[in-house]
Amino acid sequence: MADVYRVAVHYGNDNGFVEYNLETKTIKVKLANDAKRREAEEYLAKEHTIAVAGADIRDFEARQVIASQDVESFKLALTRMWEATDVHVDWSRPA
Repeated sequence: MADVYRVAVHYGNDNGFVEYNLETKTIKVKLANDAKRREAEEYLAKEHTIAVAGADIRDFEARQVIASQDVESFKLALTRMWEATDVHVDWSRPA
């Protein structure tokens, strides 16, 4: 069985999940709202420049991120997904 990292997401009352397959480096978005599912998939397929905190809260480093590159890049891309898509990641809710 494939090793998968999965997190819960929601858009309004539409609960779903986003998963990253560590072996194939593929991303799957599961939401009932097709438009928001596609929007999240498109966001996760693109390269993003994300400001990552450095040594203190005023020190940021711009990092180029492709979500499918590795699980850490996937997690980092998810931290900004809600700003671009209104699809929110529920880090503490089981998926």
